[in-house]
Amino acid sequence: MMLATFHSVSGALLLERVLRERGVAVCVIPVPRELGTSCGYAVEADARDADALISVMEQEEIEWSEVYSHEEGYRLVRENSR
Repeated sequence: MMLATFHSVSGALLLERVLRERGVAVCVIPVPRELGTSCGYAVEADARDADALISVMEQEEIEWSEVYSHEEGYRLVRENSR
């Protein structure tokens, strides 16, 4: 599982819509307390590859904050430098 955080709620909702349209299992959730960052909402997606998830966000021009791998705990995979 991958978890993406955002600068705004609209980014989270847009990614949810785009991934659902592509047939990816996705859920908008509150940002886990241990991450405690961004707008307060995150997207958890059934994605195995962070690069693929980031590629979708960049193609759709979705502003994101961080991407985490979520298997056993959260591991920061990439931080958006924009």
